[in-house]
Amino acid sequence: MQTLVLLVVGLLLVQLYFLAPKPFKPLVVLAPALVAGIAFLFFPKGVFSVGHLLVVLLTVSVLLPHIPLPAGLPRMRLEQPIIVSVWLMLAAVAVLRHKYFTVVVPPPARVLFLLILYIGFSIGYGGLVLGNDISGRDFFENLKSFVYLLIFLFVSSNYIDKNDFWKFFKYLFIIFSISALFGIFQRYNLLGINDYLTPLYAQGRHLAAVAGRGHRIVGTSPNPNEFGGLMVLTATVSLSIVLLVPHWKRRLFGLGLFCLFGYTLILTQSRTSLVALAVSLFVLLFVLYPFSRGFGSLFAALMPLGIFAALGAVAVWLFVPDAILDRFAQLGRVWEATSFLARVAKWGGQYASWMESPLFGHGPGKLVLVGGDSEWLLFLRRYGLIGTGLLILFGASIFRGLGRIARRVGRDMPELRAYCLGLQATLFGFAAYMIPANVYHSLWLFPIYMLSLGMAFSFWPEARSSARPVGRAPAPTGLPSLQ
Repeated sequence: MQTLVLLVVGLLLVQLYFLAPKPFKPLVVLAPALVAGIAFLFFPKGVFSVGHLLVVLLTVSVLLPHIPLPAGLPRMRLEQPIIVSVWLMLAAVAVLRHKYFTVVVPPPARVLFLLILYIGFSIGYGGLVLGNDISGRDFFENLKSFVYLLIFLFVSSNYIDKNDFWKFFKYLFIIFSISALFGIFQRYNLLGINDYLTPLYAQGRHLAAVAGRGHRIVGTSPNPNEFGGLMVLTATVSLSIVLLVPHWKRRLFGLGLFCLFGYTLILTQSRTSLVALAVSLFVLLFVLYPFSRGFGSLFAALMPLGIFAALGAVAVWLFVPDAILDRFAQLGRVWEATSFLARVAKWGGQYASWMESPLFGHGPGKLVLVGGDSEWLLFLRRYGLIGTGLLILFGASIFRGLGRIARRVGRDMPELRAYCLGLQATLFGFAAYMIPANVYHSLWLFPIYMLSLGMAFSFWPEARSSARPVGRAPAPTGLPSLQ
């Protein structure tokens, strides 16, 4: 049976190669090669190694650049075909070998699925009711959201042993640190990386900003704002480790990470990210931390944090170039900033477009509607109050789920509790970030956030009871195997 299936698939691929237009022929060759590589890496001797895949997904999502596609198609992220191929392989193993991968569906995944369905409805509503032209690119929004769902479900459905969580956390933040150091190298053009590596990540004006007078870094992202958004996530979680983890070595580890990510964020010169970080840290320090540890703990922490903040302010004043400080100083007179005024000028037209269909929106409408800087207005214009409400419900379900996990583990896993609180605080920072920029529509930033969330939701109570190791051979990291 397996031989017959492989033979049929091989014949179909040969036929597809001869039928495909010339620009797509390399993809027909590369796609099976990717699947074969995944099978070799993640199914050694027929055993599915979840640990290996999780490590690869983390590395690819953060460190590798977008992949250009022919025929004017949007650039692709490598984690997209990897996660789709793995789910197809899991389905094939279930059909051919009757070995099943248990999928746990936490509340955020259910809400995201509803949002995917609603995006499909909005495309039909925009075309059939409003008379908007529909293009194939509109359905890319469904596909993109579905990939987000696949990433989250795969990671959250795996059984990460509590003794292994800190190992994965360290690996995740080592990857983030490499990305941050890459950004610092860009600032000073160390090893000449702006000549041969940076062009792989950024194009156009963002690449020019790295080499120009401003020296705005992009790190391993396409633009400085998205890289600053990642630093919001990493810096917030790092400070949460400092506040909530009792082991002094791990606190020192978190403090070092916070300094690294904070400095990297400054080098992006992203005012949006700086405001988002301020919102995240405020929520973490004055809302989540007191309710988690008590207000007495907050007062005890304010003194060392105040001293650290004062030293950090002195370090910024001494070592950060005046041009960067002047750029951030524009936040005090934001109504005079040219970039902000340009955004506001666009918001009026987007608001008027939304009001033409306030409840259901217009759908993606990529042939008739241009993109926008404000993601909140973009959602309102595309999906109306209903779609935006689903997005808010999605964020609320994430916040509530993380809180439930943090309460469940209590003091038994302080690292996981700190991780959950950091992700909760980041939600508020991202909500502020979405006023002038994009999170959900970022093909680089949002998959990383879904991966990070998946690690936390692997400790969802239902996941603990159902996602048990499967098969005879143990996985190398205590995660489930599929044999």
